[in-house]
Amino acid sequence: MLCGNFKKRIDRQGRVGIPKKLRDGFSKEAVVVAGCGDHIEIWTQERWASEQLRSQKVLDKVLN
Repeated sequence: MLCGNFKKRIDRQGRVGIPKKLRDGFSKEAVVVAGCGDHIEIWTQERWASEQLRSQKVLDKVLN
């Protein structure tokens, strides 16, 4: 599921607001928030686990 890109600023308390369109896409599911550099990604736990497994398989192929 891809809800798009959003630019947000960090508020004085170090928080980032998540747009309603994106929040609605996840309903009340638990999510994983992953960040790198200047961006974050929000994944459902199921999709995150699937992506981690896929990435590990690719890495194993490259290293072997």
